[in-house]
Amino acid sequence: MAALDSDSLTSWSSEQTGKQEITVDLSHPWPIRSVEIEWGTNHPSDYTVQLTADGKTWNPVAHPVDFKPPESEGWFGFKFTVHKVDPVVTAIGLRIQCLESTNGFELINLRINGQHPFCYEPVPSDAVCRNKTAAPEARVQDLLKRMTIREKIGMTGGFNYFFFSGLERFGFAPVLLNDATSGLNLRPDIEREYSSITKSTSFPLASALAATWQPELAFEMGKAIGEECRAAGTGVLLGPGINIYRTSTCGRNFEYMGEDPYLTSRMAVEHIKGVQSQRVIATVKHFVANNNEFVRTRANSLIDERTLHEIYLPAFAAAVQEGNVRAVMSSYNWLNGEKCGESKALLTGILRGELGYTGMVMSDWGDGTDDMTKILGSGQNSIMPGIKGFGQHVRALLAQDPSGTEKQLDAMIAPTLRVLFEMGTWDRPAADPAFMSTFAGHKTTARTIAESAITLLKNDQVLPLVQGQKILITGNLSAITNASSGGGSGYVKGYDHINFYDGLRAVFGNDVTMEENPSGETVKKADRILYFLTMGDREGADRSFDLPEQINQRIQALAAQNSSVIVVASTGTGFGMPWLDSVKGLVHGYYLGQEYGAAMANVLSAKVTPSGKLPFTIEKFFADSPAYNYNLLDGTPWWFTKFPTNIAARTVDVPYSEGVFVGYRWYEAKQRPVNFPFGFGLSYTTFTISNLQVSSENITRKKPVTVSVTVQNTGKIPGAEVVQLYVHDEQSSVERPYRELKGFKKVFLQPGERKTVTMTLDWKALAFWDITTHDWLVEPGTFTLLAGNSSRNVQCQTRINCK
Repeated sequence: MAALDSDSLTSWSSEQTGKQEITVDLSHPWPIRSVEIEWGTNHPSDYTVQLTADGKTWNPVAHPVDFKPPESEGWFGFKFTVHKVDPVVTAIGLRIQCLESTNGFELINLRINGQHPFCYEPVPSDAVCRNKTAAPEARVQDLLKRMTIREKIGMTGGFNYFFFSGLERFGFAPVLLNDATSGLNLRPDIEREYSSITKSTSFPLASALAATWQPELAFEMGKAIGEECRAAGTGVLLGPGINIYRTSTCGRNFEYMGEDPYLTSRMAVEHIKGVQSQRVIATVKHFVANNNEFVRTRANSLIDERTLHEIYLPAFAAAVQEGNVRAVMSSYNWLNGEKCGESKALLTGILRGELGYTGMVMSDWGDGTDDMTKILGSGQNSIMPGIKGFGQHVRALLAQDPSGTEKQLDAMIAPTLRVLFEMGTWDRPAADPAFMSTFAGHKTTARTIAESAITLLKNDQVLPLVQGQKILITGNLSAITNASSGGGSGYVKGYDHINFYDGLRAVFGNDVTMEENPSGETVKKADRILYFLTMGDREGADRSFDLPEQINQRIQALAAQNSSVIVVASTGTGFGMPWLDSVKGLVHGYYLGQEYGAAMANVLSAKVTPSGKLPFTIEKFFADSPAYNYNLLDGTPWWFTKFPTNIAARTVDVPYSEGVFVGYRWYEAKQRPVNFPFGFGLSYTTFTISNLQVSSENITRKKPVTVSVTVQNTGKIPGAEVVQLYVHDEQSSVERPYRELKGFKKVFLQPGERKTVTMTLDWKALAFWDITTHDWLVEPGTFTLLAGNSSRNVQCQTRINCK
């Protein structure tokens, strides 16, 4: 039957408009927990789902009187109506009775318990694939020998948007996948068979996490998210996102960890370890060079070999080689003329070959690829949530070369099976309610991370706020009361939110007032004015570097009437600040998750001393950016993912002509002033960084050096400083950035306290990618080590030699 062939391009249809029924003989008893139906354009006005245990008596289990016909094919062409069967019914047959339809009936897909109802005998209980103690590879090989072609084709894609298909006769349930880096994006529109949780914690977004410069917090956040995955029945977390911040206008920068590959690597590795410590599969995305939302499915990133290896691959390499990440998501974009999701050179040559990756690869959602003939053998393992016609394509190849094609099919799905066995995903109940007990502690974790992320950029003696001051909160209402997250797949609803107004009121009581459009008299009487703004970052669109002019004018007007204006920004990126000289305070708040108001109040009141540092540079003007004019179509900036209808091009070239000079590397090389440099962030106290020492003046491939530096809190209150270690190559045969981050550590100090901070520097920290040998190269010579608290504030330095 066409509706049972694992291919949504085929369907069962009838032109008859009267009552009809579809009966499926299951051959042997099946425990039925759910029935999933994908109707086509022609659908019944109503229908019933019936089951039989003896072939004679049919009992209705679903009568969808509220059935809503599909208005389209769904988000990505797969829209199932899910009917839960509770209590579970054991049956040998299923029947769908359709009532009248104006244009007949079309049934595209029918599944039972998340899979197609194949009529095969159950697998023996002693089969190796079902033995939880057997080696994962042995289980994979045994399973492949037993699976049918239909089952194998079914594993090349997903089911009902966010599931890997189950294999019911083997005892393997469908696997739920959830976004994203900063918590579980629960989707009420996707009915689940076994996920009962109704809330999840909204943690700070990835750019905020990176602003902490504390990998240990990344681990704690990943661990907490992993615990919530276990409670929800989520087997695969679709995060973390680790694309590099190339342009400040990228709509998804808030989902990523900044502009520097070293900082991103350190934070990502710990996040992955945290998630996977709970036996949940982490997924790094988007592989690779998906650095803008601008026509992302047709954007052709043009990147040279050296730049790819020095800037855009290192975080993925660290995720694979240090984090042992078990899933990678390919990106929508093209790379040097080839679509990433079907590129053998990228997915097999670089990812599996050069980086040594052994896990599974999945496509991004709805990325049906450009040429399905390239998928088999490319290194792609799962096309999510599926691709129409791929099953037919595989069957055509099987008809020509049965043995060779099945070997390719096995190779395609084997990594997915292997990872599910390795992580125990198929060996335990999907949801474990015991993990619900961890949720209360996750609130504390979320707040701690948010507090550590908040970055003080300007403070002309207006912060911290103190009791007794009249504090006026103003700005757009959404920036005050709905500023936890950006939009899209990275959004997590959260619960028990504390907004900025409520957070500050909890600390300062009635001294805090809020008016979206305060009068001139109210503005003048305030001791402090907090102006909140948000950029509205979201997946699906980039956005201008410049704030709306009405916001700029409003801030200037407030500053003209009151000399104590403080701007608080909720965004995952940099933005224009034409009013910067007029205001007395500026706080970068990123997107801080559900505890955003409590965390901000604690920092503004000095209950917590600010210690966040920018994970990106904030330029003065977007024209100074290396990505300036990246999004021109017919000479006009285009900000959206959706391709304009008047442009017929198959792809749009996005040249990365700046090469390795991304972020602070670019602004220093071009000697362009910036508003705030990478790594910058103020405190309510002061620090000195001095006495940079190395364990040896010489470094070799086999002999790393230990770097030590002394940090002292020279102020009057406790605080934390981030020591940043940069490397400068004194002489090189290739053009290199003046400095590159190669180490960092946040240290907490009491007033007057000093500590010695140590870091290890290895040979590769001095290397660049050599396009002649296609490998890392360190040229003998002298290197300067620079220590400070931002890319532009070096406080001490020394030299080492590489032989």
